[in-house]
Amino acid sequence: MKKTFYFITIPIVLILLFVIPVVAQDGIKYPETQKVPFVNIYSSGKIENFKIKAQELKKAGAQPTSTFEVTYNGFTPDAKAAFEKAVELWSYLIYSNVPIKITASWEVLGTGILGSCGPETFYRDFKNAPVPNTWYPVALANKIAGYDLNTEIGDINARFSSVFNWYLGTDGNCPPQLYDFVSIVLHELGHGLGFIGSANIEGTLGDWGMGTVFPMIYDRFVYNGSNQLVIDTFLFVNPSTQLKTQYTSTDLFFKSSLSDVANGNTPSKLYVPRTWNDGSSYSHLDEIYNGTSNALMTYSSGTEEVTHHPGNITLGMFAEMGWINVLYKHFQLKDKETMSAPITVEAEIYSDSLLIEGSVFLHYSNDNFVTDNKVLMTTLNDTNYTTQIPVQPDGKIKYYFEAKNTLDRTYYYPVQKAETIDSTFSFTIGPDVTKPLINHYPDPYVLAKIPNYELIMDVYDNIEIDSVYIEYKINDNASKKVKCNYVGNYDYSDYLIYNAFLPLSEEVLTDYDVLYYRIVAVDKATISNTTISPLADWYEVVVYDFMDATQDYSINMDNTDDENKFILNGFTVSQPSGFSSKALHSPHPYEEGENYELKEINYTALLKVPIILKNEDSYIRFNEIVIVEPGSAGTSYGDSEFWDFVILEGTKDMGASWHEIADGYDCSINTIFKNAYDAGQSGTESMYRSHMINLLGNDYFNGQDTILIRFRLWSDPLSVGWGWAIDNIEIQGTVSSTEDLILKNSQISIYPNPSNGRFSVNVKSEDMIDNIAVSVINSAGSQVYSKYVNNMNNNQKLDIDISYLPSGIYFLKLQTPNESKTEKFIIQ
Repeated sequence: MKKTFYFITIPIVLILLFVIPVVAQDGIKYPETQKVPFVNIYSSGKIENFKIKAQELKKAGAQPTSTFEVTYNGFTPDAKAAFEKAVELWSYLIYSNVPIKITASWEVLGTGILGSCGPETFYRDFKNAPVPNTWYPVALANKIAGYDLNTEIGDINARFSSVFNWYLGTDGNCPPQLYDFVSIVLHELGHGLGFIGSANIEGTLGDWGMGTVFPMIYDRFVYNGSNQLVIDTFLFVNPSTQLKTQYTSTDLFFKSSLSDVANGNTPSKLYVPRTWNDGSSYSHLDEIYNGTSNALMTYSSGTEEVTHHPGNITLGMFAEMGWINVLYKHFQLKDKETMSAPITVEAEIYSDSLLIEGSVFLHYSNDNFVTDNKVLMTTLNDTNYTTQIPVQPDGKIKYYFEAKNTLDRTYYYPVQKAETIDSTFSFTIGPDVTKPLINHYPDPYVLAKIPNYELIMDVYDNIEIDSVYIEYKINDNASKKVKCNYVGNYDYSDYLIYNAFLPLSEEVLTDYDVLYYRIVAVDKATISNTTISPLADWYEVVVYDFMDATQDYSINMDNTDDENKFILNGFTVSQPSGFSSKALHSPHPYEEGENYELKEINYTALLKVPIILKNEDSYIRFNEIVIVEPGSAGTSYGDSEFWDFVILEGTKDMGASWHEIADGYDCSINTIFKNAYDAGQSGTESMYRSHMINLLGNDYFNGQDTILIRFRLWSDPLSVGWGWAIDNIEIQGTVSSTEDLILKNSQISIYPNPSNGRFSVNVKSEDMIDNIAVSVINSAGSQVYSKYVNNMNNNQKLDIDISYLPSGIYFLKLQTPNESKTEKFIIQ
């Protein structure tokens, strides 16, 4: 997935961009997400000699009101301590019960770049979202939703230069000619938490929305000096030359009651110079705030400038955008066939500021709010509120909640538009004729030797579920029934999770048998309602059996039955035009994941031959062509912007869980593949390259394990390539660690050499090198630095910073599972 919308690059200090992902919960309406690229930060080169020390955090027994989880890559101890200080400062200033996850890297960046940072995602229309059709940075969206919208990714990614003249102290006493690292990190995190807008200029046009029609929450508060909302499309068409004029007018302001109070009851001026500056314009406070307590979020920072507090304007902006919020948790009331007594209504309410006593109400109506019944809710613990709805006649009852905090802000749940009642909860009184709903996604196949086959489904009923069960059969045999078990529910969702285990070990299963099953849900209505899924047929899942386990195996796809040695999902054993023999092929080109569940697609080829791993020399080798979309520059497998990938995976529990044998990779594994992708070319037979992977080069598989192996191609939305081809697979047997000594035939260069301890390593190799352990040994023979690199391709540069080590002679050692190579270098 690759889209370019805009960049935020600031002269010295800061910038951030964000994005957001989706949570895999069947039956739940997923929030839409939007991604934006990483951005760079540049030095301004100015000496400021200005200091705002941090306010005392821990006096009067104060406790942090948010938690940050930071993953550090390559940080020195002092740099890590400074980063932790910035994190600590923010942890006392914002409220969130969802940990904010940051990935921070300390590395050599481009000339003049202090750092590069970008939040993972923006979300819109997620659970509890205060403003519909609006992008929220992921950390703020998580906070408002009350849970992590996607546990598989982080919230903010940041890279900081390891070669700049930083002051890494945490006391704020930054000396001349140094940049205060705590201040820079504090500013960067400010952008990651929400100080960011979507304004952009391309040529003669200005636009907002990151290529969509939806603004960021920040954009909704930006006005010009004539008090015109800049995203008002009746005033300024999006995109248009009018918007460009606004974005270069020097006359834009952030207008909200909370930030206005912090600015002397006037809107806060934004930085929008006459010349548009990507990364600086619009998403910073104006320079008029330099030298004041609100200086942190101005567009630039210089040496000897210390700003260890964001200022009350920024905190007011954050409060307005949602960092001060009221979170409701409530299960919608179920329908009732009769109502003979009052119904108790309960809600958990969590407020970041004090709620005004007697300000929490339930509104209900049985006539679509022609009549609004407003009932006070009471609490004994300031969190759990309760009241009752008196007996009502048959019909639909609508209701919603209201609470007001000491900032004079009223919060409704569900969220209401100004002066309208457009969203409510409801329940119906009267005879129930509504059938349960079932959401279920069948697997493409089931393995014959799996003892208990788990099925998972989501079930909803407007009153209550009585029972759920599975009816199943093998081929045309007599059907059997298995009761489903209630597992739980999603976070305040009406859908309930059920599962069942089909005892397939009791069946005699052979290759290509078919498992037929259907799901039956019955509710608790007086006259019960039943749903069968699928309605008029059965789910059909093909059964695949396996060959006998072996240590050594090879297959070249040339035999007529070789296709039957795999369980193929999207792959084929085929011979495309221009190829002289058959091989495993993904679709060419493969599909993008936009139209699939979770906006992703997986193609798999599972080898039906169990492999008994050797205790040593346990390798797999195959020829491949990999023309899949590359990740963004500087990313590696697992990063959010490492787009499409291919991967080798294994299982030792018959597919109940799959584990990486080695990290995933893309076309960047080889310059031939990368050049073909960039040129939009198809794969050709001459492109095949050998790839050898250590089956024990991970933390999960061990010698004597019996495993199944599969090849998988993963595709996200948007950009795609030709795909993946695999041929001549050899597993263990003659594949030995003494073969393919790639390092021995590679050229390794270290530059500069001598250096000050900051240098780059370049490996020139015909083939990709897997699983490289990089270490530095001093003259006494002690290891003083180590780094693990998943793979390196031809001419890939590896930046190393060991400038904290004393001068002397050192040795760089590169080691793979097969071999090692050492080069001498000098630190002056």
